[in-house]
Amino acid sequence: TPSGPMRSRLRSRVSRLRGGTLLFLVVLAIGLGGSSAHAQQSGERHEQLEGVGVTQKLGTILPTDLTFRNEAGESVRLEQYFDGSTPVLLTLNYHDCPMLCKVQLRKFATALSELSWTPGEKFRVLTVDIDPNEGPAIARKAQKRYQGAFDNPDTAMDGWHFLTGSAPAIEALTDSVGFHYRYLEDKKQYAHPAAVIFLSGAGTITPYFTTLN
Repeated sequence: TPSGPMRSRLRSRVSRLRGGTLLFLVVLAIGLGGSSAHAQQSGERHEQLEGVGVTQKLGTILPTDLTFRNEAGESVRLEQYFDGSTPVLLTLNYHDCPMLCKVQLRKFATALSELSWTPGEKFRVLTVDIDPNEGPAIARKAQKRYQGAFDNPDTAMDGWHFLTGSAPAIEALTDSVGFHYRYLEDKKQYAHPAAVIFLSGAGTITPYFTTLN
């Protein structure tokens, strides 16, 4: 977990969001340390990780006109999840990930379940799939996997949305937030960082929390 000075810096940045203290506790509980990233990437050559990481784009506004599909298979636009005031936490993952994504999302779900607020009340969560070959059926399975962490799973999942989409939509979103990943053909998996990106209710990027940047 972050050291004392780092906690102070993170708390200052997160406090710009409504309910910043509780959202800050999410980050501490997730414990996005380098061990998870290293575990997945330990067998990957240095050249395979070239360009993988996060370029912070603080103050950038997401292209909320992008279209994805939700876990029910319905076509949705990102703008549906931004009401101008409610903060949104964005994670970028894929569900066939051999280790890192499941570790990150499991810790994330546990952290959220320990808050006095559930997703959808004071904040929303978007988990967007970076693999265009994974569709709503896989997203639904992922949603069921993580809803078990909550005492009120139905309510929590109303505020935590799992989106899948086409390659162009995914690339436009990841480019807009500076999330850099690459597909490793020989391993049939993605090399990618682990990150939680905090967004204002208007879709503006505020703090980042990441293991690899």
